[in-house]
Amino acid sequence: AENSNSRGPVPMSMNLASASMGGADIDFGKGPEQKSTAERPGSAFTVSDNIRASTSAPLGLPEKKPEQQIPLIDPSLYKPPPFQPKSDPIVHNLTTLTRPKASRRMIPVNQVFSDRMSKFWTSKFHSFNHMQSELSNKVAHSTDNIVVSAPTGAGKTALFEMAMGRLFDGYSVDHSSEIPKSQKIVYISPSKALCDERYNDWKTRLAQIDPRIACAVVTGDTIGYASFREVDDAHIILTTPEKWDAMTRKWTDHLFLIGSVKLLLIDEIHLIGDDSRGGCLEAVISRMKTVQRAAKAKHTLVARNASNDKHTYQDTLGVDMRIVCVSATLPNIVDIASFIDANEAHSFDSSYRPVPLTTHVVGLGYMGKNAFMFDKNLGKEVPGLLHRFGLSKPSIVFCHTKKQTEALALELVSTFGCQNGETVKIAKQTNLSSLKKCLERGIAFHHAGMETDNRHLVERAFSRGLIKCLCATSTLA
Repeated sequence: AENSNSRGPVPMSMNLASASMGGADIDFGKGPEQKSTAERPGSAFTVSDNIRASTSAPLGLPEKKPEQQIPLIDPSLYKPPPFQPKSDPIVHNLTTLTRPKASRRMIPVNQVFSDRMSKFWTSKFHSFNHMQSELSNKVAHSTDNIVVSAPTGAGKTALFEMAMGRLFDGYSVDHSSEIPKSQKIVYISPSKALCDERYNDWKTRLAQIDPRIACAVVTGDTIGYASFREVDDAHIILTTPEKWDAMTRKWTDHLFLIGSVKLLLIDEIHLIGDDSRGGCLEAVISRMKTVQRAAKAKHTLVARNASNDKHTYQDTLGVDMRIVCVSATLPNIVDIASFIDANEAHSFDSSYRPVPLTTHVVGLGYMGKNAFMFDKNLGKEVPGLLHRFGLSKPSIVFCHTKKQTEALALELVSTFGCQNGETVKIAKQTNLSSLKKCLERGIAFHHAGMETDNRHLVERAFSRGLIKCLCATSTLA
């Protein structure tokens, strides 16, 4: 206070006050012509530059101000559009009443796609099933956003592949030209295991169309700018909601890259209502819609010269992004369709399952004084249920936790397992003692905490019918 009185009053209109302390200038506030970092996302000048060492410059001389840069994205470009009332999406409920089984069709793949693109499916099947045939025209021959609710095993993944096929089929591909990477595809799945599975499957089958089609898995294992390099070099990006949320938070720094995503595929969209992960998925979808709104603005293209980049994205920034969402359980499908701006939604009943599902509800009565004891005692009932409903065929028991899968499998070894020569050979291929003990008796467990080799070993053995009972978490599904 004494120093202030000795120096005289400080004008209230002053925008910048500085004090010299130990050879460093500490700036408070910002100059009238200095733009904030938020307005200049591409600038190297950040808040930390407010404390600048002045040892390299003589005291008393004015410091060189950072060069003014044109904002890459004007905030006015991505403001929410004004509210416009619109009607609710049309929901098509496809049941045995609206679509009798006798009237359902199975459309050949080559009637929907070209011969070149048909190779994507003909390695597995030659005709789309009833559910896929019902949506073939909607998915393969339009750019509308779509939400589909269909039972597990009905073939929802093929809907994603149809949308991908429409994008790739629009290019003339031969041995001398390459599919451009200016229109990218992002597949979002709730689990890394599912991303890896889709990656291995799609990479193999897409190679039959063009081996230069690049896929990239971008999950928590990829750190920093390596993620952006993989996205830049790929046609298809497979990721999780959390990873894509982290990558797109500073989308204004990478508008041309993030804005090049023109097909957004969301698996298990019902997780948007999950208490722990739903908010992240909702934020990702909202942000991608915002990115597309900013990318379509014409004057954002003059802020950056993309001709020097490895890939040129400015020609496709004005193309609308398509969103395709699928789920097995979606009771509020109208809300989801409205959220992604879809005009129609499709809901299929259990009659579209390729394998009929029979449900049994068994009451076990009093099993313990609390929920913990109830869950603990359930394992004792599993052998009887397997004998009653298993029909001597391989069975899967889903458990809540990884620990429960191993505990139940070890319990079934003595009550349900049986040893044979094939299971003993399979057991010798793993170094996990608990899994080896189970496999010798035709029992196994499967969860995300296992090594990849052990998981694949269990999956192959179960597919061959060598495992009588498999205790697993939802990762297997």
